[in-house]
Amino acid sequence: MAKATKKDAPVEQTTDLQGLLATKQADLLGYKKGLAAGELKNTGVIRATRKEIARIKTQLNGKEGDK
Repeated sequence: MAKATKKDAPVEQTTDLQGLLATKQADLLGYKKGLAAGELKNTGVIRATRKEIARIKTQLNGKEGDK
């Protein structure tokens, strides 16, 4: 088994973040469908999910204060 190096960590983290992003986007789509059908009780989850998606995209773009 190969040892993980520092160069491997960002790739693994990027893969994890991309998977999380896909999950959150699917959740958001489900929430929007539920809202349209009148089944969604807590509409605040839409806003919270959008913010989580934005945070994940910011991390993927590498803008977490590297300036």
